Amino acid sequence: MRHYDGFTLLVGAISFGAAAATRIFGTRLRKARKRHLATHSPKCEIANAVAGKRILISGRVQKLEGVLNAPLTDKACVAYHASIASLVRRRRQTVLQKVFDETEVRDFLVRDQSGVAMVRPDKRSLLLVEDNPEPLGGERYSVLLEQVTQIEGQSGQDDSEWKEGALHEGDECVVVGRGTWVEDTHNVSGSADYRTAAKLLVIEAEVISDDPKLL
Repeated sequence: MRHYDGFTLLVGAISFGAAAATRIFGTRLRKARKRHLATHSPKCEIANAVAGKRILISGRVQKLEGVLNAPLTDKACVAYHASIASLVRRRRQTVLQKVFDETEVRDFLVRDQSGVAMVRPDKRSLLLVEDNPEPLGGERYSVLLEQVTQIEGQSGQDDSEWKEGALHEGDECVVVGRGTWVEDTHNVSGSADYRTAAKLLVIEAEVISDDPKLL
């Protein structure tokens, strides 16, 4: 077994702590920027959106084809972020280590009282409310549970943090971004008739959130 002197252990612990602090600060900074965009972008009904102008719309989520299943609850959704962190021993310290961290998104619709918009999300645009998922289940959960159990067995710890945030059909959400009006050739909005083709607002999302404080 390799031995380290106290100074080396101290430097290692400080370096590890600094790296962890940097990651936490970076995550908080990105979230703060998204909240700033959401609170400072002009609210607009979908039908009144001006192409190219950053706006905030709000409404109910409607799925398109190819929905996702959240990994911890196995519930159908259009976007999710899930993570698992376990307590492990490192250099005589107990730290919280990410075991699993995954984000997935799909295009979806948002409908308000004036119309419907198609949202093209980016993984970095999500600002979802995350909590302890209930009920847990599904094939992926079983695999992840086994992985976490092994890690906890090796570390001698028996505590882990499971979090999941997901956007489901029917959920209320806000979307910040810049939109473009296009011909709704496939009648995604459901408002076209045999005489005229409807227009559809397509938004490249910068922020997508289900946070009640932003709705």
